[in-house]
Amino acid sequence: MGWFRDWLMAIRDVLLPRGCAGCDEPDAVLCGACSRLFSMDLVRPLPGIISGICLCCADYDAEARQAILAWKDHGDEECVGEFGRAMGDRLARWVVGDGRALMESGHPAVALVPVPSSLSSIRRRGRWHMEGLARVVGKRLRDSGIDAIVVPAISLDRRMRRSVEVGGRRGRARRMDGGVSLVEPQRDVLRRSARSGACVCVVDDIVTTGETMRRCCRTLREAGVDVDVAMALARTPPPMP
Repeated sequence: MGWFRDWLMAIRDVLLPRGCAGCDEPDAVLCGACSRLFSMDLVRPLPGIISGICLCCADYDAEARQAILAWKDHGDEECVGEFGRAMGDRLARWVVGDGRALMESGHPAVALVPVPSSLSSIRRRGRWHMEGLARVVGKRLRDSGIDAIVVPAISLDRRMRRSVEVGGRRGRARRMDGGVSLVEPQRDVLRRSARSGACVCVVDDIVTTGETMRRCCRTLREAGVDVDVAMALARTPPPMP
């Protein structure tokens, strides 16, 4: 029934034309200029994982920030396709480049682990936004010839405050401490993928201090799964010393 959905969307666009999620230019999910904001090869240092880096597509400011918030907190689901393709392309470039040396299998393969959301966030947004984004990233990788699976292996143990409400590295460390666990049977799926030589990549929307990423990666490492690389759609400015 894909044709019917496309038909409904075409009717909607005629009656209620949309604007770019970043700058509100008419008739675009993301205009050309805003799309280019998500095509950068950026990194954020992330000690404690094999590569030591978190790959990023954009800086979290101006129109890029506006577009991410439109998707994340205001339900603009059409953005997920644009963001997933940008992240998939960024990760694919790393996999066939610097990441190739980290892989034990001859054919490139990636296991994507989305960072979990709290139950309150899922209820508020009506979805686990990172799982949906990770699945689009996985499809983009497969379309590029890279085997990819999404393994939602991490969950939050208890109610915790939103990251944006907890300032600084120490605040985020307190928020995450003891709050992350692994989910069965996804844990075993992830272990098998890692043993077969797949690159394990933890995926989030925004990296700030990196504390959330580090806690998730540490939980995986303690369970016997080494994380090769992390990835975020966007990075905030580096934290003040």
